Amino acid sequence: GNREETFDQLKRLGIPVYLADPITVGDVLHLVSELGQLTGHRDRAAAVEKDLERRIAVVRERVAGRPHPRVLYVLWPEPLIVPGKGSLVSELIALAGGASVTADQGQGYPRMSLEAVVGRAPEIIVLARHGSRVGPAAREQWQRLESLPAIKSGRLYMADGDLMHRYGPRLVVGLESLARMIHPELFARPEVPK
Repeated sequence: GNREETFDQLKRLGIPVYLADPITVGDVLHLVSELGQLTGHRDRAAAVEKDLERRIAVVRERVAGRPHPRVLYVLWPEPLIVPGKGSLVSELIALAGGASVTADQGQGYPRMSLEAVVGRAPEIIVLARHGSRVGPAAREQWQRLESLPAIKSGRLYMADGDLMHRYGPRLVVGLESLARMIHPELFARPEVPK
């Protein structure tokens, strides 16, 4: 997301730059390893990477052999932006045991019309929150579409977009959250200490 001029200026100032461009879950795990090596914390990074891999495997094992409900994930409500081909969010939905209804669309995060996504009859709708910018109004917009399977069954959820869209170790928390939304019967919610 940075401009080339920024890197040129940092280079002129003699400031070392590491360029990271992760796209997949595997890329994120590799990035953890790379950053550990660059910062002299290879062993700690290896432990983090191993824990993330273990948690991903737990989700994969639990959803294996289960039906894959149709999931609509809304990154942004207006214009309607969704995860498409090759996007991290489409991969997370698949790992969590769902089938993204928009994974066949343009590369990355394309725009779609409301009519197009409604025509795909999602069984689950997940609205990404970005701070306070996506709240009750966005939820109400979808709740009005009472003919959608997701609305009929009460499967309209809000999710923390920072957990799904940021290419760092917390994306596994996002994966676990998605898995609970898609297959709540398989994932007990952790107890909150009183």
